[in-house]
Amino acid sequence: MTGEIGTENRWLRLLKAWPEKMPQQGLVVTTLNEQIPFTGFVFDDEIMLLQRPAPDAMGGRQVFVPFESIACLKITAVVPTKMFNEFGFSGSLPKI
Repeated sequence: MTGEIGTENRWLRLLKAWPEKMPQQGLVVTTLNEQIPFTGFVFDDEIMLLQRPAPDAMGGRQVFVPFESIACLKITAVVPTKMFNEFGFSGSLPKI
């Protein structure tokens, strides 16, 4: 793997821990500041394949994103705070 040491491993660990009952719905923000909406994903040890909710301007419905290009992942689904404990996080968020 290339890129920043441990970057890929962080995303891979997060994706492997994704709770089965949690929707695969959100945005991936790349290191080039591109925001890619997704409604599903699959991954291997180095790359994430995102399913877009609608084609992009060029007609692309899926996009491959290498882990080293991911700056952050935004979750757009409404998710109970306790579900994040399945990712390994501790504590709780305030109710909105």
